[in-house]
Amino acid sequence: MKEGSPNNIWRVLRDNKGPIKDILIGKEGKWRDFDSRVGDFELTFGEVIPGNVYQNRHEPSVGQFFQRYIEKTLSENEDGHALTAVEFGGPGSMLFRGFSKNFFSHTVGICLKDIRTKYQQEVDESNNHSVITGDIFDIRDKKLLVEVASKLGSEKTDLIISRMKGPLLFLKKEGFVLDKIFRNWYEFLNENGVMFIELGSLNEDLKTAINKWVTALRANFPEIDIEIQLYGNGIVRLHKRPGAPNKLPPASKLIAKGS
Repeated sequence: MKEGSPNNIWRVLRDNKGPIKDILIGKEGKWRDFDSRVGDFELTFGEVIPGNVYQNRHEPSVGQFFQRYIEKTLSENEDGHALTAVEFGGPGSMLFRGFSKNFFSHTVGICLKDIRTKYQQEVDESNNHSVITGDIFDIRDKKLLVEVASKLGSEKTDLIISRMKGPLLFLKKEGFVLDKIFRNWYEFLNENGVMFIELGSLNEDLKTAINKWVTALRANFPEIDIEIQLYGNGIVRLHKRPGAPNKLPPASKLIAKGS
């Protein structure tokens, strides 16, 4: 994935502003998958959850294995800090209610538009959940991450989930933009934190570049546990295990180093 020049970055942001303003904001709340439950996230990301989670199934409820993997993994943080979580590109209200009560001290969802009713806002507030309006694809600065950190009461978070489904069809995906977003979110992730990211449909060149990047990432940073699936709607799971670097180099440099 090539590094983007300022002109190229501005071009992609400009090209995406149209559908965001003219289509996506108006569709907020009308998507079939809007404010989904934890089981819906398991159906999307199940293939990249470690296989042992799917062994010895006893409970029929969809979502328990996604929930169990996250709670077991995050419970192993060594310093015992209060856990937080973020959904980028969704309200997160129903999602985070699917975890054990008080497992997360604070959670945040980020949408283009906050359409919650007063009652929904009161329920979220009682669950220490906030919704922020913002464009997660705008990579020109980190103001959105600063606002998220303020709501969480923490400089970093332990769980990042992004599952945008339909809206991804309207957005232009360039490797250098995806790389910058991913690196920003990775840096925002606590040690032992986990990310689940849906990439949407990808062209063959981008699939090839992502595969090369994952190979180089595993070779250079074995402390990072990463699984991908790129057919259909591409998905990624990344576990920033203890000893993993706080930041990642640009994908282009990592791939060059690994070649």
